[in-house]
Amino acid sequence: MQQLPQSVPAAYSPLIEQMKFYSEPNISCSRFFGMACFTGDSIAEYRSTGSIAALAFSGLGSYIAQHLQGGLFLDIPCGRFAFRDQQEDFDLIPLVARLGAARYWEVDIDTDTLKDRLPRATDIISNGTYQKIHATDSIGIRHECGLPIATMQDDLLGFLTKFSDEDSQPKTIYISALQPDAGFCTTAEHQYIAVQYLTAVYDELARICKAGDLVIVNAGTMLIAGIDEMKFPAIHPALALAARNFTLARRCAFNKVQVFRKEQ
Repeated sequence: MQQLPQSVPAAYSPLIEQMKFYSEPNISCSRFFGMACFTGDSIAEYRSTGSIAALAFSGLGSYIAQHLQGGLFLDIPCGRFAFRDQQEDFDLIPLVARLGAARYWEVDIDTDTLKDRLPRATDIISNGTYQKIHATDSIGIRHECGLPIATMQDDLLGFLTKFSDEDSQPKTIYISALQPDAGFCTTAEHQYIAVQYLTAVYDELARICKAGDLVIVNAGTMLIAGIDEMKFPAIHPALALAARNFTLARRCAFNKVQVFRKEQ
């Protein structure tokens, strides 16, 4: 697989070390992604038969497939499918295979979440220090649904900063069910840390995405939960990405799934 040659900028390490996200393994946004990308009748047939070919694209799904075809799908944070509601939620891998990805990377910071796929997973923030400044190592490789899948452990910001901006392969970056910890955001100091962290994430997305690449946010309101939008109005992903040359290209009927396309 492609190496991740970049190192994390020194200014980012304190943000990674201090930032706190809410971890809730029983919450998944995959149901919204599935319903946004495929028609209701085809989802029912897929659940009944298990046939990926039964899945028929919605307008949003067709748009993603057009841009993702033959490219990389990055799922971060990926979570653990075993904790999800099997009647409502989806394993994303078959869905992404149907959308035409050539490769699938799944990344999460949580050791317990990854232990079934990455036995050597360990705490990446130890004694208050971020341990993966120079590398995302301990990579698990497997194949499912015809896709080569790489499993890695890292922080969202830390992982994005390691991506080379020379990478030209089509990519879709899927950020799902990620929200700042409510208790962490109760103080102005911590809200400012959260804002700095998310600002850095947006900057890195703009750096690594080329024209036509997609960023899918599911859901945007979760990503800024606990942050005072009156004080920090530009922190919402729709505004922040628009300011970085992304266009809101598609969104689902419930506005849970938003697809942003990088322009020139």
